[in-house]
Amino acid sequence: LFATGWVKFYFMPQVESEQIYVNVTLPTGTPYDRALAVLDQLQSAEKALIEEVQAEALESGEGTGKLIEGWYTRSRRDSVLAIVRLAPPEVRDLSAREAAERLRDLVGEIPDADEIKVNYTLNDSSPTVTFLLQHDDFEELKAASEDLQLHLRGYQSAFFIRDDQQGTLSELRFNLKPGAQKLGLTLADISRQVRQGYYGEEVQRLPREFGDVRVMVRYPKDARSQLASLDDFMIRTPDGRSIPLQSVVDVSYGEGVQRISRRNGRRVVRVVANVDRDSVGDVSRAVTDEFIPSLEAKYPGLKVLKGGSQESEAEFFSEIGSLYTVALFVIYALIAIAFKSYALPLLIMTAIPFGFMGAIFGHLLYDLPMALFSYFGIGAAAGVVVNDNLVLVDYIRRREREGLSSPEAVIDAAVNRFRPILLTTVTTFVGLIPIMAERSTTAEFLKPAVLSLSFGVLFALFVSLLMVPALYLIGWDWQQAGRRLKARLGMKPRLAPDEAVIESRT
Repeated sequence: LFATGWVKFYFMPQVESEQIYVNVTLPTGTPYDRALAVLDQLQSAEKALIEEVQAEALESGEGTGKLIEGWYTRSRRDSVLAIVRLAPPEVRDLSAREAAERLRDLVGEIPDADEIKVNYTLNDSSPTVTFLLQHDDFEELKAASEDLQLHLRGYQSAFFIRDDQQGTLSELRFNLKPGAQKLGLTLADISRQVRQGYYGEEVQRLPREFGDVRVMVRYPKDARSQLASLDDFMIRTPDGRSIPLQSVVDVSYGEGVQRISRRNGRRVVRVVANVDRDSVGDVSRAVTDEFIPSLEAKYPGLKVLKGGSQESEAEFFSEIGSLYTVALFVIYALIAIAFKSYALPLLIMTAIPFGFMGAIFGHLLYDLPMALFSYFGIGAAAGVVVNDNLVLVDYIRRREREGLSSPEAVIDAAVNRFRPILLTTVTTFVGLIPIMAERSTTAEFLKPAVLSLSFGVLFALFVSLLMVPALYLIGWDWQQAGRRLKARLGMKPRLAPDEAVIESRT
């Protein structure tokens, strides 16, 4: 159920909000008219969504036709934001997820946008697939990013595919001429003086009621807006002389990137694709297994890493796997010391995997995806299950020391320990029902852990009462078979300490 996708897994719980946020980031230098055009595109999509929901309600005769209570939109030169406030869940016809997906389709593609986010959850965990590309050659890195984006566009469930490169801008590049250093000038000195002339140098701050006013000294606006002013730009040397800028530097034009991202000192490009919530794992696995090997072979030296939620998920599973290993070893050691046996701890701990199975069934019953909090609940369920088995096995061993045979001791222990084990499970499950039945958004964060704990304990109940006694008797049968074999071979079997006491009493 879990491995084949019947029960999904999301790193963070998908708790729906009562608001939908659409955030469009435009490239640096985008004209304000383009931002207004994107704003009109978002507003038209909102109006179209309202009309669609109302038309569907009238046509089917079902539903209220209510969905949106209001919206807020604003545009800036480099970004456009739309906030859609939904009607209460008991009134509207669509869930927040369904409304966000419909709105996303109506907005359509915005080709020149650097980033498009459509979020409908409280924890800002919109489903995305993220890959980090590493390569020493920037041109190879750009080509690999374009190939990966082209491949991602082939998936029907993938949309708003972008990388974090923000394009290039024209720039001026200064190079010192031979002999400039003999004047006591460095490239840093020249760059600082050019910045002072065009950007300005703060010389004073005037205190005011709502904040300080900075006084900047710089060239007049006419001079700052023309490249020809560089012909008359003067540089001051350390000895106080003024010389022309172009007598000490060579000025050239070029294209410079707006953003350089690095990871562990190496340049990376981040490729992100928004994906339908139910297809995140399928798309990530398909790209990793089918396309990434051919991409790395096409561009030698390319390294592809997972980023975003996929990276956090891999790190979480790695850490929690090691921590669970330590916890299980400590449990085994404590039980082995108490019972002076290497086999009984394994018998007592056999119910732990069935607690995981119960957690899966609980999430399936509530149609809720698993999250990282689910594994915390599984750990808590493991403690309760081990306690139940420990009580049962300890009573079996006690009855054996009193002179009963193993089958008789198992039957007696199962009958006498049935009530405490059953009450422990039922009281734990019933005590968690209020949280499982709660429908508020706050409780949605707790539900994965609560479902794992309650159904893990409930499912492991039958393991403690049926499978553990059966496995105990199977072990006893193997011991009896070993003793009979040794007797046939003429070897005297070595008795356990408890059995030696019983034999001496007999």
